[in-house]
Amino acid sequence: MYEFKDEGIFYTDNKGDQVALSNFTAKITKEIRYVDGMSHQTTLLIEGEVRGAKLEEIHVPADKFASMAWVLTHWGVKPVISPTPNAERHLRAAIQSNSSPQRKTIYTHTGWTEIAGKPAYLSTSGAVTEKGHDPQVAVMLPHELSRFAITPSDAQAIQGVQATIALSMLGPKKIMWPLIAATVRPPLGPVDYGIHISGQTGTFKTEVCSLLQSHYGPKMDARHLPGSWSSTANALEAQAYRCKNAIFCVDDFVPNGSSWQVKALQKSADQLIRAQGNQAGRARLTDISSHQTTMYPRGLILSTGEDIPTNHSIRARLLIIDTTPGEIDKKMLSTAQAARHLYVAGLARWIQCIAAIGPDTVLARLTEKKNAIRDANQDVGHTRTPATLGDLQATIDYYLDFARRIGAVDQETYNWLLKEALEAILESCQEQERHLKSADPTETFIDTIRTILSGNFAHFRAVDGGIPANPTNLGWTEKAGIDGIPSYTAHGPKFGWVNADRDECLLDAASAYALVVRHSRGAITQTKQTMLKRLKDYGVLVRTDETRQRNTVRVTCENQSKHVLALRLSLVLDTLENQT
Repeated sequence: MYEFKDEGIFYTDNKGDQVALSNFTAKITKEIRYVDGMSHQTTLLIEGEVRGAKLEEIHVPADKFASMAWVLTHWGVKPVISPTPNAERHLRAAIQSNSSPQRKTIYTHTGWTEIAGKPAYLSTSGAVTEKGHDPQVAVMLPHELSRFAITPSDAQAIQGVQATIALSMLGPKKIMWPLIAATVRPPLGPVDYGIHISGQTGTFKTEVCSLLQSHYGPKMDARHLPGSWSSTANALEAQAYRCKNAIFCVDDFVPNGSSWQVKALQKSADQLIRAQGNQAGRARLTDISSHQTTMYPRGLILSTGEDIPTNHSIRARLLIIDTTPGEIDKKMLSTAQAARHLYVAGLARWIQCIAAIGPDTVLARLTEKKNAIRDANQDVGHTRTPATLGDLQATIDYYLDFARRIGAVDQETYNWLLKEALEAILESCQEQERHLKSADPTETFIDTIRTILSGNFAHFRAVDGGIPANPTNLGWTEKAGIDGIPSYTAHGPKFGWVNADRDECLLDAASAYALVVRHSRGAITQTKQTMLKRLKDYGVLVRTDETRQRNTVRVTCENQSKHVLALRLSLVLDTLENQT
């Protein structure tokens, strides 16, 4: 029906006449299926000739093949499709029928997949399975992620596990054991929290982070970490999506520069860490309004920086680890860097053991243990913290038991290591309360009021309009008066009124709230309604209007009815002594 000649491709119609379809020939040489673990795309490799002159081999997405527009797009004007009716349809059928392409699957992510019905862990070096290494499995990652390479080594596996455990001696236990647990956690399944290592320059946080990242590829040293906070939020999200079941280090969170640059960095952190914590990304549409693959972190974000993301809900999705100069032992750091090549062998054996049991089975067991620990520690930190504690403690429990079973540690060493690790992780999680409290919007609200008063940007009056008790704490300054009687000067606009007898400060609901938001310098991002609800829930508001279901109340001040927020005065001024 179709005939390929030097002059092109021809079609024999029902009358027996030959009809020219094109002045070129073409065939599909390869059919490549790109798999990202959630969806797949197929690309066709096509080669052709125009009257004996070869055309370059081109890549055509399978969904673009039928239109035949790729001929002009890729090969230019020399190849010509005949104006014969239905020529494109016949030409497409002719090329397909004349092709016997090689079929190949290329994976575009790290982590678990299923090959021939068996679990396999992917990296650029191939696949790690229960039986070992399969280098024939093709994995293609973006350039920044190309150093993710895990190759098993039976000769170095035990040494590798021992080297990982030895990282616990690099610095304080409350720092190192949570980091070790976080490093080996991603191969066990999805993670709904991230880790942020905070500290000034010189604390070796990036060097430590590189040692952890090296478990997933020995070439990922401190100068070749896969992620940077200088990248856009969308770029980081796409990279973290490819890093399935692996840690993804994002280095150097330093909010500086213009206010716009600071806000942009905080927004990037918000987008990435929120997606990690929620295990969901932002849905997007293509230019033809079809849904794109939703990208979100499928491993574990390991972040470093001189500062910490400011948003309270983002901090709640992180385990924040503070480092200070001198905490990391320089001699031990050099020893750990010399062992960089061993970490990947230990992790590969860990992955093989997971593959032998089955990733889903292991995750189910981990979740059961995690939930038991979570339920027993509901009083630790934020509502998310007990789950993070449970996950990290359950992980290190399994990992140290794995180390014992393969002979990397003996029973006695296992016992004291486990006790040490569990206590260290608990201590680290208990310290999260401090970070969360400093980012709590209610704390920010109260702190801003104190800043306004201490800076004399506004003042309170007594409910009768006069000078309040202890006025120098409430936006007034004292001046020498007549006959030794002091006089006071109010500063800034009127903030509200003080009723010391009822331990209340009454903020003008309209003007005072706006002033607090303005002086917070962007730290208060909640709507007014949400902020007032938070103040009520945390016991900051001493009175609300339950009848009208409002968080503001009407009171009489200066003989007039006022709409106010009734805050606890002792909380605003820190101590009751400051009121008298």
